[in-house]
Amino acid sequence: MISAPKCGPWGILCLSFVLAGCAGAGIHLESKGGGPDLAAGPTFAVDSAAGDPAARPDPALVAAVTHHLQDHGMVEANGSGARILVEVTYTDRPVRVGDYIVAGDPRAASQDGGWLTAPTRPGLWTSSHARVCSLAVRLSVPATAQELYRVRAEIRAPRQGCGSVAEPLANAALRQIPLPARR
Repeated sequence: MISAPKCGPWGILCLSFVLAGCAGAGIHLESKGGGPDLAAGPTFAVDSAAGDPAARPDPALVAAVTHHLQDHGMVEANGSGARILVEVTYTDRPVRVGDYIVAGDPRAASQDGGWLTAPTRPGLWTSSHARVCSLAVRLSVPATAQELYRVRAEIRAPRQGCGSVAEPLANAALRQIPLPARR
């Protein structure tokens, strides 16, 4: 007969803290849509939250999205010649603050009541200054606003802040977009 080692209450408490700290370390991804049809023309234009300064991403993130699309055969178009509009938003918010869809958005009537991420209370081991970093990339048809694909990557920020996870978030989100193989 094999018996498990005996742990005191302090051993169990320490193990639970270690496991709880590891559980939130990954990037959470959400995606929807079939992706762009490049047969109609592989041109795109990037709109990096021009109307919302709070959600405007770092230019390096926009450049990463642009380069990724170009590596997969898409061509950036200037002006109205783009067949695909690519919207890029990046947010850095406290854990206690949720992420909600604004009224009028068709997603607001979803089963979760419009919450993209519900607010949470930090646990005993979480800093009161803990942050959540989110990157969203949305591809749509400019003329009709028909959504082709949407991906959202989110992670709880390490102590260094959201700047240290921006690149891994972008890489994780961009890998989700269904595009032809790299050239």
